[in-house]
Amino acid sequence: MAPAGAIQAQIEITVTATAASSVMRVDRPALWQTLPRDSVEAFSSQAMVQLILRELTPGQLMTVWRVT
Repeated sequence: MAPAGAIQAQIEITVTATAASSVMRVDRPALWQTLPRDSVEAFSSQAMVQLILRELTPGQLMTVWRVT
């Protein structure tokens, strides 16, 4: 069953062969609804922006700047 409101989905699998004769079997891929990876919401009355970032890798850099 697809997640609510989904219009597309993607499954990424990273594998490493341990020998030339290695075989990969995918038994049961599944999809489930998750929260967005990032979101931004502006609050004009408080002159602020809420920036939510999920699944960040330790040491990952991001630059945020203000444009007026």
